[in-house]
Amino acid sequence: MKLQVAPLTEEKKALWDALCLGSPECWFLHTSHWIDYSLAYRPDLESKGLSFFVYDGKEAVAICPLILETSKLNGKTFNTFSFGGAWAPAPAITNQNLTLKNSDHVLHFIFAEIIELAAKHQVEKVSYRLNPFVLANGEKANRSNWLSNFGFIPYMLNTQVIDTDHQPEQLLRDMRKGHKSDIKRAEEEGLTCQIFYRDECSRETFNLYKALHAKAAGRTTRPESTFDLMYNWIKEGHAFLIGARKEDEFIGFSLIMVYKNAAYYGSSCNNPDYPDLPIAHVIQWNTLKWLYENGIKSYEIGWQFYDSTPFYHASEKEKNIARFKRGFGGFQLPLFIGE
Repeated sequence: MKLQVAPLTEEKKALWDALCLGSPECWFLHTSHWIDYSLAYRPDLESKGLSFFVYDGKEAVAICPLILETSKLNGKTFNTFSFGGAWAPAPAITNQNLTLKNSDHVLHFIFAEIIELAAKHQVEKVSYRLNPFVLANGEKANRSNWLSNFGFIPYMLNTQVIDTDHQPEQLLRDMRKGHKSDIKRAEEEGLTCQIFYRDECSRETFNLYKALHAKAAGRTTRPESTFDLMYNWIKEGHAFLIGARKEDEFIGFSLIMVYKNAAYYGSSCNNPDYPDLPIAHVIQWNTLKWLYENGIKSYEIGWQFYDSTPFYHASEKEKNIARFKRGFGGFQLPLFIGE
């Protein structure tokens, strides 16, 4: 093989995203859409895009998402390869006709390039994660944490996934008893949900979500550009916005990413003026129904924490959120991580 690298540029984003769409190893977090979001997410990290293609001659055979970030801690500055301070999606083979031997050769080439770039930019830590949807779809690639084959220290979290190709009645039966009661109470309180997908989502509606996001947090938590990117995801069919309404007022929103045959719970906000209404419950219930009706097979609702570990210190808030998500049923898949 005659391997060489080429940087991801603005002109090559369409090719990058086409490769992601055609590779079972890639999900939305590999695409240029998520890379752009991660670059804009935390201005304090001074993020710089270093993502690259791998070519064998004239044919692209792999992609490597890569962002250089600069953090400050206790007066010291250090560089990492990460996405918004968290784990980046791992490099992916995009030519599925490669033999296992050649695929392994390409991955070794990629990680050698990463090591070279890390030395050049004085990087102290490289953080990657594997795609749990590969497991959900029965692919063999991610059944083990293959990052350890390339010198990474392997870690693992669990993430909750729901089979949304099941009938809504079955999904409801699989929920925790308290969640089912809260969904019924929400409907009795007159809460209804509306989904905004592609052209159904106007800028005016999206601005309601953005304003409620700031109200719920007590401040604007992210740059304006990240919201613009999310709005574009909706318009392009990579996400939808679901709003919970009481009479004429939207009192809660969630943004759900959709890509290929899977979905991911991305963002949510509830009006703090209605603390006793089960807003999130009715939003998730209507999300599950929409995913089923639109042929989405898997829904990753979120990471799971039962207690802290030496690898990850889970706050009480994170543990409570994880328990809430488990209440909607489903099963857990390993989220493989390497650093």
